[in-house]
Formats: sequence, C-alpha cells, structure tokens
Amino acid sequence: MQNTLFEQRLENLKTVLDSNSQAVLLTNEKNIGYFCGFFHSEGYLLVTENETVFFFVDFRYYEAALKKSSGCRVVCFTKLFKDLISELKNNSVVNVFFEASDITVENIIVLKGFLEK
Repeated sequence: MQNTLFEQRLENLKTVLDSNSQAVLLTNEKNIGYFCGFFHSEGYLLVTENETVFFFVDFRYYEAALKKSSGCRVVCFTKLFKDLISELKNNSVVNVFFEASDITVENIIVLKGFLEK
C-alpha cells in the first residue's frame, strides 16, 4: 500500500509538466521524502514526464535508498551535476522546475551552465 501512495504522489506531481521536455528537480529533504519515502539531506529527485523518476544519492545512502525509497530509480552519483545533466539530456529535458527556496544560486548557475553546453 505504501508503494501505491508514493507512486500516486509522483503521478500527481507529473501533472504540472506540459511536455517531455520539462522536469521537476526536488532538492528539499522533506519534499523528496514525501514523494519517494526516503528522507536524507544529500540527494536530488528528478521527475520527468516519462516513466522513470531518478533519485540521485551518494554512495553513503545508496543501499538504504534502494530499500526505503519507492517509485523511483536510485542512482549512485559520482559527480552530482554531471550525472544529473546526463539524465536531463538523455530525456531531452530543456526546462527544469526547481525549489527556489531550497537550491542555491550557485547550483542554479552550475546547472544552467551544464544545460547550455
């Protein structure tokens, strides 16, 4: 029953996306936990309109995330922004919605720089 709850939450979130070229990037620990069931401070949840939702975590949280998260593919990143941009490009995403109150200006600049390459 828990899996259904998180999967439904993710499906509801996907309704804000107008096309396959858009994605939502969640960086707030509480919001990530709400949508996938795993709470920790070192991860990003990338929601695209296609079937796959990516949960980027570092090696310290990988196994726990595999066990406790739901509705997403857990990715153990080596370089967060490089791996994130790779998935954005693989999914042809050009517009990213993000949590303005949680992500730093520096990270937005880095993300934008990678997307423009």
